[in-house]
Amino acid sequence: MRRTLLGGLVMVLAAAGLGGCGGSASTTAGGAQTSAGAPGATTSGVTTTSRSATSAPTRPFSGRPQTTLQVHPQRAGRRSTLTFSFVSPVATGTAGDTETVASLSVSGTIRSGCVGAHAIGLAPLHVGERVAARLGPAQLSGSWCAGAYVARVTELARAACAAGQMCPQFIRLVGLIGEVRFVITG
Repeated sequence: MRRTLLGGLVMVLAAAGLGGCGGSASTTAGGAQTSAGAPGATTSGVTTTSRSATSAPTRPFSGRPQTTLQVHPQRAGRRSTLTFSFVSPVATGTAGDTETVASLSVSGTIRSGCVGAHAIGLAPLHVGERVAARLGPAQLSGSWCAGAYVARVTELARAACAAGQMCPQFIRLVGLIGEVRFVITG
């Protein structure tokens, strides 16, 4: 399971926009406001670094979902809009010199002429908050590919840096917030 979780990490990193230093971008996805840091993550690999003595405390990686991620409908057509929802078990944002974000990624069979994988950054989370994100043809810029999919909400961390400041380039997978499987019919 960890291999598939890390295999989708590059897509998640691009959606979360965790590669750049300082600055931020904000987009609207399906009527829900989402935000992420500046783009610029490289896809060649993930570099890790150790925490400094002033870093905010962090939890060790957990490969098991922390909460239930739901999708409605679980069986949908190629032009359907899906709603993913969960109650957040974590808070995201900046604490000390660490910034955490949440990202929703979906992956399935990829074929020509349709979309089989997509990821979006989620707005900052608060513990106990009910979160919903919609994905469909408008957000995908196309229709879904038919087949089985898995959706994951992950928590990622990076160094928090001010605009124009030198910034360590690392992304850390903190944990799997939730996971759900669904099917897109032909």
